[in-house]
Amino acid sequence: MKHQRNVFGSKIPELQNIQMRASESSAEIDAAQLVADYHIAGLQGAAISGLSSDRASLLKLQRDYAYISQICQSAVARLVDASGAGGLNKDSAVNLNQAYMKGASAHLTMGWDANCVPYGKFLLGIEHQGLI
Repeated sequence: MKHQRNVFGSKIPELQNIQMRASESSAEIDAAQLVADYHIAGLQGAAISGLSSDRASLLKLQRDYAYISQICQSAVARLVDASGAGGLNKDSAVNLNQAYMKGASAHLTMGWDANCVPYGKFLLGIEHQGLI
């Protein structure tokens, strides 16, 4: 949104709907960062004290990192949608960032479907035959 295009006489950043979408996406990204920081602090604390993580903590970590991927994808997609047709241009920063986000989220360790099930099984007392 760096370029100052005009829409009906208003610059893009001056439009209230753009401001709302930018604010909501920013909140999602901040929430994702808080979840990541929580787990990093827990892992660092365990490493310093020489403790290993229990299965429940590892399953929750697996789930939460996949969730971080989900909410970051949502934040970027919202900005792409707000950009309209101009955001679809191959040189658009918002379009390029969406491609990067989709690429990172496509990794096996970041996919929601594969990574939320083990923790759900754990919560419901069902045995999981997976990596963690």
